[in-house]
Amino acid sequence: PKNEYKREGFEEFAKMMTAIANEVADLMFKVTAQQAPKGDLSGRAPVGTEVHAQYDAYAATEDTDRSAGGAHSGEKVQPIRRSETKVGRNDPCPCGSGKKYKACCGR
Repeated sequence: PKNEYKREGFEEFAKMMTAIANEVADLMFKVTAQQAPKGDLSGRAPVGTEVHAQYDAYAATEDTDRSAGGAHSGEKVQPIRRSETKVGRNDPCPCGSGKKYKACCGR
């Protein structure tokens, strides 16, 4: 029964993926481009400008990170070291409750 359930689930998933691909293809053929009227913009930015502005801001921060000595500047990256000792799952909890770490703060 379990293998039959898996097989049927996979078949249904494959059908769903095919249906989505067909629907996307149908919609792509039905899309028509329209030009906005020239005088009726009322001071608004063109559609999609916000996305480009966000991408430009992200790209600018990426460039400043690289120029400020990031991982791409040729320097070797130092690993992060833990200052305290690692608490095991069955060790007493460091909060002082007397319970094991896994039953107290390790959840």
